[in-house]
Amino acid sequence: MQAERVVPGAAGAGDWAEFLDYELPPELIAQYPAASREDSRLLVLDRRGGTIEHRRFRDLPELLAPGDCVVVNDSRVVPARLLARKETGGAVDLLVIPGPDEHRAEAVYRSSKPLRPGQVLLVENAGRLRVLETPAGGRCAVEAVDAGIRAMLDTAGRLPLPPYIGRDE
Repeated sequence: MQAERVVPGAAGAGDWAEFLDYELPPELIAQYPAASREDSRLLVLDRRGGTIEHRRFRDLPELLAPGDCVVVNDSRVVPARLLARKETGGAVDLLVIPGPDEHRAEAVYRSSKPLRPGQVLLVENAGRLRVLETPAGGRCAVEAVDAGIRAMLDTAGRLPLPPYIGRDE
């Protein structure tokens, strides 16, 4: 499958904002990873010609030339999403951003009502979080009461998926 498109910077190309403004039909957004990693899609940019080609990862060896440098990104997504309950029973969805302190973290949260400093959140099978601060914008600072933040994420953390992925995990 090959689709060509002129890349900004190539002869006759428009500006970047125009290039990045495009329609992406929802049916073209993968909801699950490829069954086999070698079947993953690979976007290939020909910098000399300014064209883009759609290939598969298994094609990578034939695209490389002697002396090419391959940088491997082996990072992983941290299972930083915690589903918690207020002591009143209300649900709280947190995206935890661990910091250097094992017992404190920043978080972005969603809840039907704003959190308040001092509230305790129960994370099933992982322990409790105490809300320390609640600056504006759905953010909060929390403190782990029973175990460390990373231990809670290891036990009950879920992968945070972007909203355009229509599944939980």
